Amino acid sequence: MRAKKENVRGARFQSYLLSLLVGFAATVALSACSFETRSSQVTSCSEDYGCPIGEVCVDGYCTSTEGADVVDDAQLADVSVDASDGDAAVDAEVTDVVEDAGDADVARDATDAADVSDAADVSDTGDTGDTTDADTGDDAGVDADTGNDADTGADASACPDGGTPQPEICDGIDNDCDGQIDNDPESVGETCDTGDVGVCGVGERVCNNGQLECQATTTGSAEVCNGLDDDCDGQVDEEAAEVGDACQTGRPGICADGEKRCQFGQLVCKPIIGPLTEVCDGEDDDCDGEVDETFAEQGDACQTGQIGQCADGGKQCVGGQVVCEPVNPASPEACDGIDNDCDGLADEDDSGMVLTAACGAATCPGSGVKLCIGAQWTACREDVQEICDGADNNCDSQVDNQTPCYQVCPGGDIAVGTLDCSTSTGTCELPQEICNDGTDNDCDGQVDENCSGGNVRDGMVFVPGGPFWMGSQTTDWGYQQDETPQHLVELDPFYIDQAEITRRLYRACWSDGSCSLPDWGCPYQGAGSTSDHLDKPIGCVSYAQAADYCQWAGKRLPTAAEWEKAARGPYPRQNLFPWGDTQDTSLAVVDCSNGLNGCVAKSVSYPAGASYYGALHMAGNVAEWVTDYYDPNFYTSTYTVAPEQTTDGGDGHEVRGGSYDQTLRYARVSNRAALTFPTVEDDAVGFRCVLDAP
Repeated sequence: MRAKKENVRGARFQSYLLSLLVGFAATVALSACSFETRSSQVTSCSEDYGCPIGEVCVDGYCTSTEGADVVDDAQLADVSVDASDGDAAVDAEVTDVVEDAGDADVARDATDAADVSDAADVSDTGDTGDTTDADTGDDAGVDADTGNDADTGADASACPDGGTPQPEICDGIDNDCDGQIDNDPESVGETCDTGDVGVCGVGERVCNNGQLECQATTTGSAEVCNGLDDDCDGQVDEEAAEVGDACQTGRPGICADGEKRCQFGQLVCKPIIGPLTEVCDGEDDDCDGEVDETFAEQGDACQTGQIGQCADGGKQCVGGQVVCEPVNPASPEACDGIDNDCDGLADEDDSGMVLTAACGAATCPGSGVKLCIGAQWTACREDVQEICDGADNNCDSQVDNQTPCYQVCPGGDIAVGTLDCSTSTGTCELPQEICNDGTDNDCDGQVDENCSGGNVRDGMVFVPGGPFWMGSQTTDWGYQQDETPQHLVELDPFYIDQAEITRRLYRACWSDGSCSLPDWGCPYQGAGSTSDHLDKPIGCVSYAQAADYCQWAGKRLPTAAEWEKAARGPYPRQNLFPWGDTQDTSLAVVDCSNGLNGCVAKSVSYPAGASYYGALHMAGNVAEWVTDYYDPNFYTSTYTVAPEQTTDGGDGHEVRGGSYDQTLRYARVSNRAALTFPTVEDDAVGFRCVLDAP
């Protein structure tokens, strides 16, 4: 549309310019003559009758009708000249044409000039009346230029130049011929692109001095989160207000703490950290409301560092730390050889002793105790012990008294101790380590430790405290009256030499000056001092000499009760011999008629005939001194604690165990004998020592 308007405008301008030049030349040529004539001949008039013959009244002046073309040209010039100053008007008009080809008035004047030319053409027809009318009609067009529209009565919809009004555009011209230039032109107010960035790039078209311009509708402002480039720096929502401020996301776990961020033109609270893959750290890393519910290593096989059934484990998260938890957690201990409670021991109770269980009838004599030995329960009443439960479990007429107990040791060994029921669960009082017996006696995980330098317990065995059956029943094979009645005796724990004292050991005491010289006239003296004879038991020693040796060794002679318990074993054993009830002479040196040198065996020999506690030659070989004085009526039927006959009834001290030259009957553990003359040195009598246990 604009291009079309500009073409119309160009055509108009060219027509106007051509007419103006033609009209201007004619006007200049005629005006000199006309003005000169007017100055001397022009007569004022108001009507034609006021003019001389041959003249008409035109614009208040009488004008000759001769030379119509000239007159018309003069009228043309007169049209363009104001009544008060015709020359100035013409000059101004010509100047306007030259200086401002875009002026609307000039365009209309060019049209007026064309009208003047048309008037000349009308006069050429020779019709004077028509000529006047034509001029008058043309004058209407001229008057339009001079502002005399009311006089002419011209059509208001037509432009002064006779053209058709066009839509107003921004070009410095009154295109719609409403007398105003560039008022409300097309395109003004439309949205446009200023060429800037951000909100500054959005503008509105305005008309400025005939030129369309895109004027920004807003200037830059502080950036806010709205999806726009508010500060017109080419970036959107950068460093917007509130961005980075702390906030709460409303989510659980590590996602709770957040900071404000601008996302798609909206402020949102985003977690500073998370969600992340869940790990074992005590945090809700994946922000699902659960803490450490899963992690990469969960359930992986591992070793707990424990023993027993707790050794095999799986990785679990506990307190934010990955730990190896047992696949089979600790459970109450059972008699199965497995460390069920994962404390490093198997088949033990809460106090560390071997598992026990009451068995048999609810009342004596049927009640008893069974033990878990070797992952199996023993028969009821075997090696019976009390349970600290307020009952007489072993039917010894005593409640929670001392009995043997069995402690489970690290590594699986079982140590024998003495039960102490002074606490509700009881404790197993263990002996100190006994050297060279290959047993972890004190249950410390070590065997035969601290045995260098002649440990006093070297070569001894431990006898736990508790009761045992002392004496014989009248129905026992070989019993004698002084062994009855059989009765229960309770003893404190003690150690006893495993073997009879040898000549080698006694000679050491003699060499030290602590022991007197035995009667070398005894058969032993004739046996020489070879190694074989030095390791045989000493004989021909009196009670006093035996006592002196034990004192030198840091020990003492046993009581009759201690000796018998070491030979028989704990309650309820009632065996005849150290090894049991079998009358087997191959298990002891007895009933030998080959003399001392041909009969007596080394002290450490005959292991098959050892007692319950491991003591050797408690039957036969040589008889052994005890501290009790012999009293055939000493025994009673009552329960007795640590009995000892300290009163000499005239029969001297007892000797126990029988000797090599006696029959098996005298080798029974309950057999009692007396030496009326204890100072007499008998080659068939020797001894062994005991030591109180802590």
